[in-house]
Amino acid sequence: MHLLRSMFGEKRIRFTLFAISLLAHLVVFALLLVHYGPSASFFSVDGSLNGNDAQHYVTIAKNLAEGNGYSRFPDAPFEPDAFRTPLLPLYFVPFVFFGGLPLIWLPILLLNLILAFAAVLMYKLARLFLPHGYAAAAGLAMALDPLFLYRSQLAEPDALFVFLTLGAAYFCALFWGTARPRYILFSSVILGISILLKPTGLYVAIILFACLAAFVFFFRRGEWRMHARHLIFGALILLALLAPWLIRNHASFGVWGISSVGGFNLYEFYTVNQRLPGEQVPENIATSSREPSRHLPNQSYFTDVAMERIREAPLSYAKEQAVGTLRNLFVSELPVIYYYGHSALLPFPYNPESTTNLRELLLQGDGASVFFALAHNIPKVLWFAALLFVYILTFLGWLYAWKKDRVVFLMFTSFILIFGYFVVASGPYVDAKYRMPAMPLIVIVCAYGVYELRSQWWRIRP
Repeated sequence: MHLLRSMFGEKRIRFTLFAISLLAHLVVFALLLVHYGPSASFFSVDGSLNGNDAQHYVTIAKNLAEGNGYSRFPDAPFEPDAFRTPLLPLYFVPFVFFGGLPLIWLPILLLNLILAFAAVLMYKLARLFLPHGYAAAAGLAMALDPLFLYRSQLAEPDALFVFLTLGAAYFCALFWGTARPRYILFSSVILGISILLKPTGLYVAIILFACLAAFVFFFRRGEWRMHARHLIFGALILLALLAPWLIRNHASFGVWGISSVGGFNLYEFYTVNQRLPGEQVPENIATSSREPSRHLPNQSYFTDVAMERIREAPLSYAKEQAVGTLRNLFVSELPVIYYYGHSALLPFPYNPESTTNLRELLLQGDGASVFFALAHNIPKVLWFAALLFVYILTFLGWLYAWKKDRVVFLMFTSFILIFGYFVVASGPYVDAKYRMPAMPLIVIVCAYGVYELRSQWWRIRP
């Protein structure tokens, strides 16, 4: 017992969290390798590429290593790509160059070593607001999060993006607490890297910079000119990191842009059920690329069409968006492991498939059928209740922060805005990975709510 207390004490907690996190990562890595082979990280049984979306990053790395340019297509013609941002493919390139795709397990293993520090970073961020015990619990939750552990094994950017989002939030929080400008610069570098990893990092940067500006305006008015210069310099650092990619895209496609993913998603998925009568893609657009809706120069056209669909059927779009957002708030973290064909990683039999389509019942407003369907899915109901409890405590934590410390309230507001963006921006897509980047931030606000409730209970207890 003494050893356990020592390991989880404030002096050794960082080492303990890293050790637990690393062990958990390596166990999942080993299980995936043993059960599904070295190509499982990019969803291939025999190491071949079939062009599916999950293989884009390794496909681009392979094409770069073989001199075919930055292209996501596994076969000729190798059209240049701006759908996937470059950080992860460039990381894979040297490994693919020297060992081919069979060596892709090695960069994934190295990523696991880096991502194991996420639990430590979670603790350090939570410790800025919470006592040691609560912060340690938050770090432990990060270390053992099944979705994060699973996503850490895939040749996709989601897990690393969580780590970078935590890092950016941590340095922003340090600036809010100390007003030292170097923390803005550190956060700007991390945000620039995160955008090169996933385009959605741009919106995280916008939210954090807006909240940093609000902090300067409300709490540092006497020094606003100095801090405004720091914010501008941070934005310039971010732009400098993006500049090579932006220049490359302009040279390749004749337009400025980070990625074509936004217009593609809006057209192909978010508004697909609101297609206009007689809608037809012009021939010059249809023949401009192997996949026209993912071609960067076509994004303005497909975005305009998607917006026209929304204008013509706003209620239909709003209903699907609302249902998708609600489902993404409560969807379980485990179904993706099953649907990706890796259910052997789970220590228990699992099949999330159901003959009842809750989405259709919700859209139809059939409350009675929804109630009886949920009664037959007790684990899902318990998961829903647990997440609902987390969100209620998060709201309470946010309100307590307003009452006790307006700077903390502003920080928590930025965390909730980031979470809200990821949940809403996923549209009708339903996958826990869409809320994953901001879920650690929500856990911190939730823990703050628990801490304040408990403190209040002890104060009023007779």
